[in-house]
Amino acid sequence: MGNLDKGWVIISRSIQDNWMWEIKPFSKGQAWIDLILLANHEDRKVAFEGTLTTVKRGQLLTSIRKLAVRWGWNTKTVRKFMTLLETDGMISAEYTTHGTTVTLIKYDDFQNHGSTKRNTKGSRDGARREHSMDTNKELKRIKKNEKENGLPSGEETVGLDIPDEEWREV
Repeated sequence: MGNLDKGWVIISRSIQDNWMWEIKPFSKGQAWIDLILLANHEDRKVAFEGTLTTVKRGQLLTSIRKLAVRWGWNTKTVRKFMTLLETDGMISAEYTTHGTTVTLIKYDDFQNHGSTKRNTKGSRDGARREHSMDTNKELKRIKKNEKENGLPSGEETVGLDIPDEEWREV
């Protein structure tokens, strides 16, 4: 699945209420993010088919048919996609005649090892600090590069009418 240490993006489940989320068909990436958004963020009991079932953190109880309608795909495409995710070790799925329980294998890794209630403010503040540090590093790198290559600094180029193509050639 790749390196999970590349940083974090906080996405509210309310993104599913946006008009853009309703455009069909979903891409595979959008369907994957949708599964993450649909997964329980904590263990929860649900009434299903007349019995009480516990759906754990990182799981969702759904059906192939529901996902097909939700994503604008046919059921065969959903099954192939789910098989692909299982083969890659991203999910495990238990299919029954009453529905499908999907378990996201690395859900806790995607969710920063805690609930959003505990981590939202800290994550947001950390993201701001990290972005600010990245921006400062990038500015220093650009200034150093400009100095080493004899290019004018950003302040010296303000107001100059030089086409972008000329700068790219340097």
